[in-house]
Amino acid sequence: MIEFVVRALHVSGYRGTVLRDWEGFSMEALRGVTKDEELVACAEKNALFAVDQAPHERIFPRVSWIVHHGGAGTTILPYEPEFLGS
Repeated sequence: MIEFVVRALHVSGYRGTVLRDWEGFSMEALRGVTKDEELVACAEKNALFAVDQAPHERIFPRVSWIVHHGGAGTTILPYEPEFLGS
């Protein structure tokens, strides 16, 4: 999953913020699934931010897209556009 996310960020030119414990997102995890040095360099150059927690009310108004699991606490927030995934 991490390779897919970083590749999407690389191709689109966007940056991403993910919760660190979600699917084991980390630079070490990325290096473990790809040998693509360009992709790793993209993530290292501020394309991917892995954080332990994220205050949705502060981050969501500042982003272009929100991808989340669709839990009740997140879904009720009034931000768009969003993509619900599972």
